[in-house]
Amino acid sequence: MRLGSDLQQRPDGVRHEGADQAWVTEDLPHATDAGTRSRHLLRAALGDDGLGLHPALVADVVIVAGELVLNAVDHGAAGPVGTIRLAWRRTTTHVEVSVLDSGSGPSFIGDQTGVHDDEAPRGRGLLMVDAICDAWRVERDPITESTLVTASLPLR
Repeated sequence: MRLGSDLQQRPDGVRHEGADQAWVTEDLPHATDAGTRSRHLLRAALGDDGLGLHPALVADVVIVAGELVLNAVDHGAAGPVGTIRLAWRRTTTHVEVSVLDSGSGPSFIGDQTGVHDDEAPRGRGLLMVDAICDAWRVERDPITESTLVTASLPLR
């Protein structure tokens, strides 16, 4: 199965059997304003679709998604279609957010010590994601060289 293949089809907006919601996806242009677009999109979608999410949780989801999309822009490549796929859903216990970059951007390991240069103007995004989320993971498809990052935030 291709990485992110469960995010490839647009969901019909109907809940799955059981309590988990179908993935909702949106393709964003691989551009510097993709982070801003993702934040506006998610704030509107999560506030208006009747999921009953606490406003503080919506704010956290918006922060996490924006950071993941910006990382896809900064560290990924546009890929053949020139887009980044943003997806989200509510499960029985969490809100999950995924970002799929179809390009083959540079790989990075990052500082595994947790120590960060306080004078650096950037580079705290994944530290924030880690602090906000219950869990998050990065998967890289060796064939397509796409990267899928999924974060999970507990319902409040």
